Amino acid sequence: MKDILNLVQITLDELFTDTGIRVFWGRRADIDFDANAPEYVIYSIVDDAAAVSANADLLYRVATIALQYYVKFATARTYTGRQLTTERMEAITKAMRNAGFYCPNGWAEIGDVDNAGFATFRAEFDKEHFTGADDGEGD
Repeated sequence: MKDILNLVQITLDELFTDTGIRVFWGRRADIDFDANAPEYVIYSIVDDAAAVSANADLLYRVATIALQYYVKFATARTYTGRQLTTERMEAITKAMRNAGFYCPNGWAEIGDVDNAGFATFRAEFDKEHFTGADDGEGD
C-alpha cells in the first residue's frame, strides 16, 4: 500500500509543480497547520479490498484512494473560479488515470466539510495492485 500512496503523492506533486497547490496525505492540519493556500488536495485510503480465486488464493487487491480538492468559497463561487475548479478536477483525473488509477464515479461537491470556508470536491480512485512474495511490498 505504501507504494500506492507514494504514487499518488508523486503524481499530484508533479501535476501541481508550478501552481503552488499543496498535496497532503491524511489531514492538512496534521502536516501544515499554518498554511493559508486558496487550494489544496488531501488524499486518504478508503479501502484495500482483496479479490480471491475459487480456491481462496489471493489474486490481487484494489486500493481505493479518496481525493478531496479544497477551494476557497470566494474562488469557487465565481464563474472564473468554477471554470478553474473544473479544469483542476479534470487535470487530476487525467494524471491519476495516467498513473494507472480509474475513477468509476467522478467528482462530487460535498460542501464545507471542515467549516473553514472551502468548497470541497471529492472523488475516489481505484487501482489494482498485487500482493505477495513477488511484489516487493510485503504488506
